[in-house]
Amino acid sequence: MRMSIASVLLFILAGAAFAQTPPDKASVERQIRELEKKDADAVLRGDFSVMERSWADDFTVNSPRNQVTQGKQKVLELIRAGNIGTYSLFQREIESITIHDAVAIVMGMETVKRTSKAAATTDTVRRRYMNVWTNRGGEWLLTARQANVVCEH
Repeated sequence: MRMSIASVLLFILAGAAFAQTPPDKASVERQIRELEKKDADAVLRGDFSVMERSWADDFTVNSPRNQVTQGKQKVLELIRAGNIGTYSLFQREIESITIHDAVAIVMGMETVKRTSKAAATTDTVRRRYMNVWTNRGGEWLLTARQANVVCEH
């Protein structure tokens, strides 16, 4: 009898441990790719409701305009004022996704046509980018972003 109770308890504990196993990296990568696509689309369309939901409150941006902006609300204020983040074209090419537990680092190339006051241009601009997503309470949020324009030379 004791042996069977111990066996049942061991089975239950093993099942509980298995149920709490984090998702595999391929599953997380698919989720991050989808979030990257939704984020790029939201930025292009100026969809503030999506940005509000997918960016962390402490979202920090190191932008191509050579300035660091800290806090989701400050970044959104700059976009609403037309100083950053307004585009007529915004495409991302993901080249690498690295996952470390609750952090996903995405690197790649962006092709954009900027319409913001600070950098309005009819030129198509290529730039390197890196986005950092963190899993907070089971939800992936964009936490940090860096982008820089690629020189033609």
